[in-house]
Amino acid sequence: MVGIKLVVSVLAHEDVHLLSHDFAHSLPWKLTFYLVLVGIAVAGWFLSGKKGKEAA
Repeated sequence: MVGIKLVVSVLAHEDVHLLSHDFAHSLPWKLTFYLVLVGIAVAGWFLSGKKGKEAA
Protein backbone atom coordinates (compact mmCIF):
# COMPACT_ATOMS: atom_id res chain seq x y z
CA MET A 1 0.00 0.00 0.00
CA VAL A 2 2.81 2.40 0.76
CA GLY A 3 4.14 1.77 -2.75
CA ILE A 4 0.82 2.88 -4.20
CA LYS A 5 0.91 6.08 -2.16
CA LEU A 6 4.47 6.69 -3.34
CA VAL A 7 3.49 6.15 -6.98
CA VAL A 8 0.60 8.61 -6.67
CA SER A 9 2.92 11.17 -5.07
CA VAL A 10 5.52 10.75 -7.81
CA LEU A 11 2.94 10.94 -10.60
CA ALA A 12 1.56 14.13 -9.05
CA HIS A 13 5.01 15.73 -8.70
CA GLU A 14 5.31 19.08 -10.45
CA ASP A 15 8.05 17.77 -12.79
CA VAL A 16 6.12 14.61 -13.78
CA HIS A 17 2.56 15.95 -13.62
CA LEU A 18 0.72 12.86 -14.86
CA LEU A 19 -1.76 13.35 -12.02
CA SER A 20 -3.00 16.61 -10.61
CA HIS A 21 -0.91 17.84 -7.69
CA ASP A 22 -4.14 18.55 -5.86
CA PHE A 23 -5.30 14.94 -6.27
CA ALA A 24 -2.39 13.53 -4.26
CA HIS A 25 -3.32 15.79 -1.36
CA SER A 26 -7.09 15.61 -1.70
CA LEU A 27 -9.45 14.33 0.97
CA PRO A 28 -11.09 11.70 -1.30
CA TRP A 29 -7.69 10.16 -2.14
CA LYS A 30 -6.57 10.13 1.51
CA LEU A 31 -9.87 8.64 2.68
CA THR A 32 -9.75 5.94 0.00
CA PHE A 33 -6.14 5.10 0.78
CA TYR A 34 -6.61 4.81 4.54
CA LEU A 35 -9.96 2.99 4.32
CA VAL A 36 -8.40 0.36 2.05
CA LEU A 37 -5.34 0.14 4.33
CA VAL A 38 -7.46 -0.35 7.46
CA GLY A 39 -9.76 -2.74 5.57
CA ILE A 40 -6.83 -4.96 4.62
CA ALA A 41 -5.57 -4.98 8.22
CA VAL A 42 -9.00 -5.82 9.64
CA ALA A 43 -9.65 -8.50 7.02
CA GLY A 44 -6.25 -10.05 7.75
CA TRP A 45 -7.01 -10.12 11.44
CA PHE A 46 -10.42 -11.75 11.06
CA LEU A 47 -9.43 -14.11 8.27
CA SER A 48 -6.32 -15.36 10.05
CA GLY A 49 -8.40 -17.63 12.27
CA LYS A 50 -7.82 -18.68 15.83
CA LYS A 51 -4.85 -20.74 16.80
CA GLY A 52 -5.36 -23.53 19.30
CA LYS A 53 -3.31 -24.00 22.43
CA GLU A 54 0.03 -25.54 21.72
CA ALA A 55 1.43 -28.21 24.02
CA ALA A 56 4.71 -27.22 25.63
